[in-house]
Amino acid sequence: MTMQIKTNPYICECDSSTFTVLFNRYNKNNKIKLIHSLLQYPEWKPNIDLFKYVVDINKVRNDPNTYFVFDASTEGFSPFANFFFHILYANCSQYQIDPRKIIFVSTNMKDEKNIKLYNKKNKIKNSIRVFSFLSFRKMILDMVEDTYGLDFDSDKAFEYYKKSVKNSYSEKYGLSLSRVNREHRIMANFLLFENGLSEKFHISQDKVDNQLAKYTEELYHLDKTAFEKWLDCLPLTIDTSDFDTNHALKLNSHLHNSTLFQIVNETHVKDWNRESLFYSEKTFRSIAHMQPFVIFGQAGCNEKLEEYGFKLFRDQFDYSFDSVEDPKKRYLKLLETISNTSKDLDNMNKDEQIEWRFSQEKVLKHNFDCLMNIDFEKEKFIKFVELL
Repeated sequence: MTMQIKTNPYICECDSSTFTVLFNRYNKNNKIKLIHSLLQYPEWKPNIDLFKYVVDINKVRNDPNTYFVFDASTEGFSPFANFFFHILYANCSQYQIDPRKIIFVSTNMKDEKNIKLYNKKNKIKNSIRVFSFLSFRKMILDMVEDTYGLDFDSDKAFEYYKKSVKNSYSEKYGLSLSRVNREHRIMANFLLFENGLSEKFHISQDKVDNQLAKYTEELYHLDKTAFEKWLDCLPLTIDTSDFDTNHALKLNSHLHNSTLFQIVNETHVKDWNRESLFYSEKTFRSIAHMQPFVIFGQAGCNEKLEEYGFKLFRDQFDYSFDSVEDPKKRYLKLLETISNTSKDLDNMNKDEQIEWRFSQEKVLKHNFDCLMNIDFEKEKFIKFVELL
């Protein structure tokens, strides 16, 4: 295969991504060619000349069917979209390339709106093309198919997981994972401890260094004495002591099958003035395992998930916490519904608790079907291709 991207710290060549797989599936125009680049993890700075690393950049300028793809769909870079917009427009100007020949792919579901606001503010008429989609949904779909087979439909999944939970349930009600230390996850797991709920959870939490601990304590105004007592109990290990890796490419079925519900500790809790809405693989793992869940993420992220076709577990949880703007207040409100749920479960025997987990069968199956629908983004991709 001919090299398309020269070695550099900012973007790399990628044979395929979730975006290109779906793009090629629904692309009926064989003339369209993509020069595909995947975002890397350097220290990004303004005024970066990206296009000097693109071998055939002249094709993007001169061939009406060739497009440059700046793929940021593999990570939660969503808060920095405007920064990348600026770089891409500056490169287009420098190389005399029509911005409409640039495709910015994102997992920030707000970026299609963000580019319109950016263009309006900067009086830009010819816009780069921004495409946002739930890329981690497709990633989890692929893992489910690889693990359980192509014929693992919602009926089979429901019976399989019900049997698996009966065999694996550890009588810990909830799951609260924190692979990579982030301030809000540290705060969340500490508050489970402070509110007397940690004994009812499987919790993963790495040790926290002094600098991050001090910052988290001050940021969220935590009780110093109680926080230090909890820090001394770390790490909390439920499956692996490898906290340096986020294990995104694992289903971790044993964790989901040994608990009744999950508090999904998402990547972001800030939304940068409502400019970011991001769902990682963490949200879709619960759906893949037919496990009820509440998300501790950005304000409104639970409710917004319904706009993409999924359903919430309203018979089991009160989602009123979802609209609270302040992250700490939002989590404390979330703990109220978790506390009430735990009290209800306390009054059940083990078999009744397992029945509680699977009581919303229609919702569990609906969400699983949405997750595993290979044509979930079909209409969006077809429309996007037609506009090129």
